[in-house]
Amino acid sequence: METDRALALVDDAVNVNEIDDARAREQLEAAQAELARVESGESTADRWQLEQRIKHAENQLSATGRA
Repeated sequence: METDRALALVDDAVNVNEIDDARAREQLEAAQAELARVESGESTADRWQLEQRIKHAENQLSATGRA
């Protein structure tokens, strides 16, 4: 008999009760602004790192139900 299984690989785990919505939103907005500067050629920041920061902040806000 085959059993369904899942494997989650994570770099970071945060207790949902410890998420600071205001800080997560600030991080999201800052990363989005920097990504916009990268796209316009005004910044040479690492695009992949910015995208990861955006996903991390969005995930935190989603987990609290305040995305």
